[in-house]
Amino acid sequence: MPINNESKLSELALLQEKFASNLEGRIADITSFSQRLGDVSNKNEHDILLASLQSSAHKLSGSAGSYGFPEVSRICKQIDIVIKEYDDDIQMMPKNRIDELKNLMVQLKKEGVTVAMNNQIVKAGALILVVDDDPDICALVQLTLQHEGYEVLTTQTGKEGLEAFRENSNTIKLALLDIALPGVSGVDVLAQFKEIEPSIPVIFMSAYIEDKSEASSFGAIDAITKPFNLEDLKRQVSNALSEK
Repeated sequence: MPINNESKLSELALLQEKFASNLEGRIADITSFSQRLGDVSNKNEHDILLASLQSSAHKLSGSAGSYGFPEVSRICKQIDIVIKEYDDDIQMMPKNRIDELKNLMVQLKKEGVTVAMNNQIVKAGALILVVDDDPDICALVQLTLQHEGYEVLTTQTGKEGLEAFRENSNTIKLALLDIALPGVSGVDVLAQFKEIEPSIPVIFMSAYIEDKSEASSFGAIDAITKPFNLEDLKRQVSNALSEK
């Protein structure tokens, strides 16, 4: 993603936050349609409820997928499938199918609670140190993680990274470290980080290390391969901080 798309990235982050904030309300609306299905005895009212449920689930599936909530999208797609498989102009949906929908609603509500809780996590104060000699990479990572709510400190040499870590070792919770740094390698920088703070988690950002096992052999907890996907970056950072 080009660095000059900062405004688009910012807008997306705000839309994701707004979507997560409103998700439980939208799920409650969908659930209400499902709950009423088992109580109606009129076929016309039954079909109206079913159509409303299908329409709401279909819309939520699309928006959840667009804003990066795949599990919500998956459950809504399954609701849509169950309703599409019901095709009866005379009989109302049988109880086993309604029970299947209700089970999906339980899953959807649970996922909605999870999203809401994650959205409320206070990430400010989780200072992340980024060390990479490419200023564009530094800017992109900083922008991405700041929009996730983290505080980010960037440096472009191993020496600067070490100085920054010494000065902020009490507040830095995670380091993202390039391996091919000028002057001193990322592996050596990691070793010196560990001398200062043995418990600091480090994720390598490199085109040369491709998996977690290789990264762990150098003392890192994970690796993200360049060029990397921003969603992968956010996921690995979140996982690293939740395990700390």
